[in-house]
Amino acid sequence: MELRRKFVPEKIISAAVKEIDDQEYIEGLRSVILKRWNAEKEKNLQIKKLKVLKYVVSRGFEQDIINDELKQYGV
Repeated sequence: MELRRKFVPEKIISAAVKEIDDQEYIEGLRSVILKRWNAEKEKNLQIKKLKVLKYVVSRGFEQDIINDELKQYGV
């Protein structure tokens, strides 16, 4: 989504996405979530989840996959 906002052509986005290994994508996502989760000082877990979700989405990860990963944190 961020690439589209920056007017990167769809052909380039599609080609780049095809090159991403699924396992590397998930590992990278988990790394970003864990780092942000531990850095977030919010006590309320629902608010903390929302803040982490917004941050990770802003880094270009897909929201449905982020939600699946966040379920591991019990929220």
